[in-house]
Amino acid sequence: MQMFVDNGVAEDDPRMSAVYEHFEGNLRDIVDTLNAKGMHVVLSTVPVNLRQSAPFLSIVRDDLSVRDEARLSAFRERAEAQALNGRWREAQDLWQQAIALDAGHADSHFQLATSLENLGEYALARSHYERALDLDALRFRADTRINGIIERVSREYDPSNVSFVHFQRASPGRAHPTHRAGTCWLSTFTMTFRVTQSSRVFLRVRLRDTSHRQRHQSS
Repeated sequence: MQMFVDNGVAEDDPRMSAVYEHFEGNLRDIVDTLNAKGMHVVLSTVPVNLRQSAPFLSIVRDDLSVRDEARLSAFRERAEAQALNGRWREAQDLWQQAIALDAGHADSHFQLATSLENLGEYALARSHYERALDLDALRFRADTRINGIIERVSREYDPSNVSFVHFQRASPGRAHPTHRAGTCWLSTFTMTFRVTQSSRVFLRVRLRDTSHRQRHQSS
């Protein structure tokens, strides 16, 4: 694990472009191969635990002045203290000030999202949870660009050959981050897909409905 911590990969690392290109190319090859064998393919976004899995590694901005570094440290310490006392509005304000100084710090976005969720601002909370995911420098989880590629590629195929399910948007708990029906994840270490029973039933029904609708549209 220490090897990964010492070799974090930033969101804007030039090597990431090749990673996304290779992923897309491999995905297309898989779909084309299966279609050529007469198989209908179902593609789905990768469920990611946004709420209960904080970023593994945050990259700290290294070009701040000594004064701004001190301010940033103070903002984070005060924000953590306010959150521990359940003062979510105060914590939100402080995390936002920290992000204004270091917008690329993954954990700051995650902590801001937690504050926003506790204030009932679910849509905004989700945007910062997703930002924390994309900024996580230990890239064990599928980020929003990976899922965007899956969706875009699926849309380029005829519905009679490829069906698509956006698991996060279709999930019954999508509007409320604390809804248990939305609790599903891909274990980043064992790569074992685990979902609650309600999510298994939901996904099965969703895939059935999507398949029926797309066959109807293509007929």
